[in-house]
Amino acid sequence: MNTHHGNILFAHSGGVTSVVNTVAATIYRLAKAHQRKMFISPYGVDGMTQHTFIDGDGIAEDEWAKIHITPSSAFGTSRKPFDNSPKALERFFKNLQDLNIRTIFINGGNNSQIITQAIQEASEAYQYPLQCIGIPKTIDNDIHKTDTCPGFGSTAKYTATSVYEISLDLAAMCFSSTQVLIYEAMGRDTGWIAAASALAKKHPYAGPHIILLPEATFSIKSVIEKTRDILATHKHCVICLAEGIDDIDGLLSSAKHQYAYKSLHLSDILQKELAIKAHTVIPDYLQRSARHLSSHVDVMQTIALAEHAYLIAEKGKTGLMACIVRESTTPYTWHTSHIPLQDIAGKTRYLPSEFISQDQMFVSDACIDYLQPLIEGEEQTPYVAGVPDYSQFIYNNIAKKLEVLK
Repeated sequence: MNTHHGNILFAHSGGVTSVVNTVAATIYRLAKAHQRKMFISPYGVDGMTQHTFIDGDGIAEDEWAKIHITPSSAFGTSRKPFDNSPKALERFFKNLQDLNIRTIFINGGNNSQIITQAIQEASEAYQYPLQCIGIPKTIDNDIHKTDTCPGFGSTAKYTATSVYEISLDLAAMCFSSTQVLIYEAMGRDTGWIAAASALAKKHPYAGPHIILLPEATFSIKSVIEKTRDILATHKHCVICLAEGIDDIDGLLSSAKHQYAYKSLHLSDILQKELAIKAHTVIPDYLQRSARHLSSHVDVMQTIALAEHAYLIAEKGKTGLMACIVRESTTPYTWHTSHIPLQDIAGKTRYLPSEFISQDQMFVSDACIDYLQPLIEGEEQTPYVAGVPDYSQFIYNNIAKKLEVLK
């Protein structure tokens, strides 16, 4: 497929991370070096539908440098599905033709890669010469056949650091105030982020003491009893759970209309059953946008994946997603590769059973060994007036989006 001399379209899709802009900036750098024009689809699928593409050359070089280190998406993203109706596709490919776009990079998670695959299949049906390349992105780390996903290492580092710090806080106050602290990490379907809290346990007394995962099997009664035992030994207990957990009796999910978060429900249960004071911490968006606490390994892998995606496009490949292959854990070595979109699109990678402790309320040493290298190293964030010096390009896109919607 000799399509790789045309222009490029880049889009973010799905939830943001602290490194998605690094992908966009890397692809732009490579396109410019190869004298190719890169267009960006603002707000992901929305831009494709509304045909309001941004010309990457219209962004100043110093702004691209800021975008490279800025969390979230400077161009906006969307969770909408791709409109593959005949009328929409006809207009979509007409716009690609007018702009001489021959390559699309979509930076997104497992469900977002369904969009990449759908565009690939549509281009074949319409006989439009187009390369569709996926670049993985998710803090949930749940994409099949890649050892890890850009954004996860930094979120894991944020989670471990936060749980480490709140564990120290709880220990200092446990004899006169709160004794149980519950930290609710993101993870609707998988427990990768919650599992990373185990990296905070630097001392036998330190939290987390309990980790509850969607892939584990446990009862509320067992959580109560383990918490009781930990309090008897340590006087304080830190519990980290993934938002998608449920107990074997379905008690936590049964009260979803009463509790916005399962951590709040569990807190009420433990306070009632153990007659103690419990507190909850819900980091929510904080855990996915904390570029100031990003992992160096995560950033390096993000750049390498973007470079690999560009390389396979230059070689005329299509229908693939770039991925990370772990060569060794100790020492930690890895390389980039690629896999067919059809092997990963829409599929979920769960924690393997060997990563869960025997009592189903913590993680195994194998899990800790897997996670530890992913949070190594620190990135330097520039500061101005005491806060990070990030790009504010997203606000320009909001203004343009509002004009389109009028």
